[in-house]
Amino acid sequence: MDKNNKKNNRKRKIYLLSFFLITGVIFAITVKGNIDRNGFSTYETIMEFEHNNSQVIYDVYGNNSIVLVSRDGIRLIDTNGEVIWDYAYTMRRPRLKIEENYLAVADYAGQYIYLFDESGIVNKIYTNNKIIDFAVNEEGYISITEERNNRHFITLYTKDGEVIAASQTNFERNGYPLDVAISNDGTRLATSYYYTDGVESESRLTFYNFSNIGQNFIERILGSFRLEATIIPKVEFLNNNVVFFSDKGFLIYEMINNPEQKVKVEIEEEIRSVITLENTIGVILEKDTKVMEVYNLKGEKINSTSIEIDYNNIVASKNQIILHNDWAYKIYSPEGNLLFEETLDWAIQQILPISADEYVLVSINNTQIIKLQ
Repeated sequence: MDKNNKKNNRKRKIYLLSFFLITGVIFAITVKGNIDRNGFSTYETIMEFEHNNSQVIYDVYGNNSIVLVSRDGIRLIDTNGEVIWDYAYTMRRPRLKIEENYLAVADYAGQYIYLFDESGIVNKIYTNNKIIDFAVNEEGYISITEERNNRHFITLYTKDGEVIAASQTNFERNGYPLDVAISNDGTRLATSYYYTDGVESESRLTFYNFSNIGQNFIERILGSFRLEATIIPKVEFLNNNVVFFSDKGFLIYEMINNPEQKVKVEIEEEIRSVITLENTIGVILEKDTKVMEVYNLKGEKINSTSIEIDYNNIVASKNQIILHNDWAYKIYSPEGNLLFEETLDWAIQQILPISADEYVLVSINNTQIIKLQ
């Protein structure tokens, strides 16, 4: 096999690895807020409307609003189904991310990304290359990862579209970018790259600072670390800490000034899902039965509970974690207490929490808002 074929094979392997990770091995959820320990026994349907949901992404925005994203545009409605605002665009593969007051919609493998708030459109960014990943923070900062000819470009923008920083990496030298996380204030950024030479592999973690502190460092890189034979597909900021989720557990680095590893938790079982809360981290494991383990930010296990549902999706909010498949769902507190469960006679596509006791149930042709009692 010639050199070019080896390169192409290695690139295909990493593309498949990235796709495999994105499509279901590890789900990652960020949860902030208080814990609701009260269970429920029944519910009432408080609103219902027909809607073709075959190509629609639903999510919850703010306290009482619902976002609908499709290839043709985005719409924000209230819990009565009334339109607050809508915006038309054309995308082949829309992707939605929400952080506090800001919503970002990007055309995956396209070149447009849109930023919205409670009033509607804030900004539109056109990229020179195809978008393969993006992130948004609570101040409206957006990081965009682009790809062209074995090169990757990471650019950080303000909500007004001003470029704060940009970096360029090469596939052969740096590896493939798996995830990027932005701090709440937009001054710090952490990345995870996966590199292999065809024989050995490693994850490469890099920490950037775009404040005055970063001016004293080459390319504003405060530090970088290499972890052999490890895959790190998910990165999350928790205040001044950065959590890196791997196929073997998780790491917590403190990033006040120079990044420093504070916690390393190794897990032998297969990791099905990970959940980052405000002060704790949840991991759902595949043992003889599914088990959710909860850790504090010191890496100490504080709870373990059995999860009795074969779920294909996980959603979380301030007060609960929802696990569901096509026909059933269970709602747990972050500590693992079962709050509510139901088996349906119709298939659900999504279930989303609006508040501690109100939820959106989405089927192929119908959308309901229910209130637990």
